[in-house]
Amino acid sequence: MSTELTILDELQDGDRRSVGRSNQVVETIRRQPVLFPALIDGMHHDDEVVRMRAADALEKLIVTNPEWLQPFKVQLIKHVSTLRTR
Repeated sequence: MSTELTILDELQDGDRRSVGRSNQVVETIRRQPVLFPALIDGMHHDDEVVRMRAADALEKLIVTNPEWLQPFKVQLIKHVSTLRTR
């Protein structure tokens, strides 16, 4: 992944039915866990595709690193409580 692009830039564009580059983002964050909060930010992104792919990457990462989610638990619960379903 290019250092010129942010994690969320990597998740943009393409067909919304695909995971895009979320698997590459997962590998980058596994090597650099300090980037994990970017996925939390991605859950609030204006772009629906970024939100979906951030959630996909987040899910893949917390399977093996559930403790990474702990600092964001309250924030995510508040966010989820405001979501509408279709």
